[in-house]
Amino acid sequence: MLINVINLERRVARKVSLKEHLDTMGCTYKFWQGFDNPMVMPFENISRSHKKIVEDAKENNLESVLVAEDDLRFSCKNSFQYFLQNKPTEFDLYFGMIYTGTIQDKKISHGFSGMQFYCIHNSFYDVFLSAPAKKHIDSWLGSQAHRYNFQVCEPFVCYGKSGYSDNFNRQWTFDESRIPRNLLKDDPI
Repeated sequence: MLINVINLERRVARKVSLKEHLDTMGCTYKFWQGFDNPMVMPFENISRSHKKIVEDAKENNLESVLVAEDDLRFSCKNSFQYFLQNKPTEFDLYFGMIYTGTIQDKKISHGFSGMQFYCIHNSFYDVFLSAPAKKHIDSWLGSQAHRYNFQVCEPFVCYGKSGYSDNFNRQWTFDESRIPRNLLKDDPI
């Protein structure tokens, strides 16, 4: 299954690094130019970038689509396959991990943050695309978690690589904010 990766043109090093990582994993992928308008808040650019991929999936009548941010890192060589093999038959959003939120029996029941890697089902495209532009997309979706079928792969299969966050306008260490859950491990990459 194709992984659709959001990347900013000025983030050449991230693109090169992630390409090497995904090639090692044997993944197929496509890079999408993310929105980078300095006249709007960073979270607005992030939301538009995610929505662009979902709009394309809707236009092409795809049953589902995988979306990733360019700081994605899988936890081990089997992570991607494990994620696909454990994809639920029914879901609206299916995440490889989240940083915050309440998970009960693999379902996100209250809030979340973290959209490094997820699959969205076509039945949820319109709701996703209706997310308000002036809100963080993951925060808004998290506020809707109780209404929809948001699931997370357990153990988590990925994480965000630490580095500069455009959203927070500073260096960010993702490991410190991750929900305390085990990452899938086999042969570490």
